[in-house]
Parts: sequence; structure tokens; C-alpha cells
Amino acid sequence: MNKEFRLSPFLHIINSEGVTKDYSILYNSLSLGSVIVHKNIANFFSSLKNKKIINIDSISKELSISKEKESLISELEKHRIIMPIYKNPYEDYVLASEFLKNVNIGILYLLVTDVCNCKCSYCYVENNIPSDYKYSKMTKEVAESGIEIFSNLINENNIIRPKIIFYGGEPLLNFPVIESTVTQIEEKINSQKLPKLTEKILNTNGTLINNDIAEFLHKNRVVVSLSLDGPETIHNLARKYISGKGTFKDVLKGYQILKKHNVEVGISCTIGEHNIDELETILEWIESNFSISSIGFNILIQSNINGFKKLYQYADKAAEKLIRCFQLCREKGIYEERIMRKVRAFVEGYILYSDCGGCGQQIVIDPEGNIGVCQAFCGTKEFFISETKDINFHNHQYWKEWRYRSPLVMPQCIDCIALGICGGGCPFSAFKQKGSIWELDEINCILSKKVTEFLLKDLMNKKIAIISNNF
Repeated sequence: MNKEFRLSPFLHIINSEGVTKDYSILYNSLSLGSVIVHKNIANFFSSLKNKKIINIDSISKELSISKEKESLISELEKHRIIMPIYKNPYEDYVLASEFLKNVNIGILYLLVTDVCNCKCSYCYVENNIPSDYKYSKMTKEVAESGIEIFSNLINENNIIRPKIIFYGGEPLLNFPVIESTVTQIEEKINSQKLPKLTEKILNTNGTLINNDIAEFLHKNRVVVSLSLDGPETIHNLARKYISGKGTFKDVLKGYQILKKHNVEVGISCTIGEHNIDELETILEWIESNFSISSIGFNILIQSNINGFKKLYQYADKAAEKLIRCFQLCREKGIYEERIMRKVRAFVEGYILYSDCGGCGQQIVIDPEGNIGVCQAFCGTKEFFISETKDINFHNHQYWKEWRYRSPLVMPQCIDCIALGICGGGCPFSAFKQKGSIWELDEINCILSKKVTEFLLKDLMNKKIAIISNNF
């Protein structure tokens, strides 16, 4: 047996507090493996961080019980916290980043209109449209062409659960095109040109829902993501009509119509200055007044926050509130999408390569038929193309660049504790703040680090509680 090892460069040590203060956790941010040890052992490993070679006997001396010694060494090797000296410490990192070559497109955004009947204070789409922009609505022909392009991509890449998302502006301002496109999608599903599990999703502000629309959505199994930021006085602070009138009453009416027709509805709640202090109360209110099984919290785009000091204050508070809301959702059996993406990666032990479909996994079609990487750029048309004949999206420079926009290839991320579950946040947010998608999304950085530390401490508390109960 080779007795020479090295510590993984992805090792992080988290010390516990409170009743578990005598313990620490050794965590590999790439393999997502963790080992709970006594704090004395953690301090010992911390002292080894600058050593290139570790003799296994030096570890053994720290453990007085041979059974514990063998078990610990086995666990450390299993989770790549220590590795044989002959192994390249970055081999797993290189192999993991190779996965990005195989990322395929499985999401279609149809921007059926860039017109909106609302003027929400934080909207990253409408607020980034130039003053001389010409608004329009998608024709049935453009939508049909988009579905054809997407179905061909899906069949080429063997995607079994693609998503088609109707987006805007407010998409219901162009309901006839939604109606004809959903019918086309159903025909393709029935003729096996699209998979049976194809998801159809409508993102809406909820103000234009009526009985005919709700009946159609239910009949065709369209899932609705409805924007709601809290009770009336809070919601109306940010979500207003162009006239300045609050939208709450019409949104509530729309929700009630959807539920009457048994449409599957998820709530989308954006976290801003208007509601961040009341987020837990808002969650309780939504859970009490709406029949939901899931909720998605949206974080502001960096360009909607003036100044880095405010940005960090917002990110800090948003992270703390989201973690608390996740705990409440866990207690109530509600799926919270924002944190759960990271939690699932952590629990199941797989790397979250990206936190956004824009990272090489989607195409976005604007009302004029231009195709882009990210819907947030529909106003400026950056990363959009107009000529799509015979195009290979996988190898096109835009999709290729965005596909590789992951913490796994960003050098500024390699030493971060959240490396494996971060996903890199929002490229558009980084671009708007710093001029490049390759910069950090600072808000997501703070959130991901706080979530990682929360999950590690939560895991440690639960495991130590189990051990304690067995004695």
C-alpha cells in the first residue's frame, strides 16, 4: 500500500457552533463529499494544507482507535479529500469540465410579444429595451418556424423532456399565437415529432386571464408561472400597470379563474426592496391563501441595484431570507426552486454546471424571428442572430461560448467552497454590471457560499444528532 498522499486542492473545512462545536466537516467542493471529524482532527488537516506530501502514518498518529483510523482514511479517500501522490490533483476538475462539451439545447423561449401592459420597477426585460425600440408581436408563421427548428434540435439531441416557454413582455397580449402554437405542439407530440413529456409553460403577470384562456390552458396541459410578490399593499409597490395602478386585484382574479379550471399554477415571487424584509411572512401568506406545491423566488439582476454597497447588502439579506424560506418550505412540503437546485446537487452528489438555461441549453426566438441565447438581450439584440438557415446552434460561437460559461472553467471560481453547487448565476447580470458574461454574478456568489455553508452545518447537525441518539 502506498502510504504517501496529498490533500485535495478542493478541500474546505467548516467548523460547527453551538451544541456541535466540538466537530468540524471536511468538504470537497468538487466531489461534494464530506466527512465529519472532531475539531482537533480538522485543525490537524488545516495544518497540512501547505504540504505537498502527507505520509499516512502522520494521520494515523492523530487517531488513537485503529477502527476509527481505518474508517476515517477510507472515507477521506472515497470523497477525494486525500488522494494518492501519483494522482493529478486537478484530474477530476479537468474531467468534470469536459462534460460541458456535451451540453445540448432542450429549452425554447418564444417571446410572442415584447409589449407589456405593466411597468414593473425591476423588470430586466422591459427596463433594458432601448428608447427607440420598435415593439411587435410574433406572427403565427414565426412561431411555427420556431417550433420546427426546436423539434429538429430535440430529435437530433435525444432530449426526452424539453421545455417550451411562452414569454414576453406579457405573452397573453398575443394569445391567438399561443393558441395556434400550443395546437401545433400537441400535433407534433401526437405524431411523435416531439416527446410525450414536452413541457409547455406560460410565464404571465396574470392580469389578462379569463375563462376561455384558462379552459384552453387546462385542456392542453399548459403550466402557468404566475407573478405575485405578496399581499396587495406589498405587491402593488413594484408590480403596476403602465398607468401606475397596482395589479394585485386583477392578478388575484386571474389566479382564481385558473384554479377554477384546474390549471397547474406555480407562484413566481421577485425579491426586491418592496418585500425583502417580509419574505417569510409573504411565504406564509401565499401558503395559507393559495393552493401551491411550488414557489420560485427571483433575485434581482445586478443592473437594477445602484452601487456595490447596496448590491452586497441586498445579496446578503436575500441569501439569509431565501435560506429561511427554504427551511419553511421544507417543513410544509413546498418545492422552492431557487435553493432546491443547489440542494439537490449537494444531496445527490452531482455538479451543478450552470444555474441558467441560457448557458447553452436554450434558444430564444423574438417576435421578429431572430434567435438568441438569452431572453434578457431581446431589446439590444446582443447574442442574437437573424440568419438561421442551416445553422448548427451547438457549434455557433454564441452558444459555444455560453455553454462553457460555468464555474468549472472560470479561474476566479476554482478556490470557492460553492464550486460544485453554484452554477455561476446569471451571465446577463454579470454582463450588465461588468461588461462580460465571464465576470462574476456577485449576488449569486454570496447566495451560493451562504447556501453551501448552511447545507454543511445542517448536515453536520443532523448526523451528530443521530450519533448522539444512538448512545
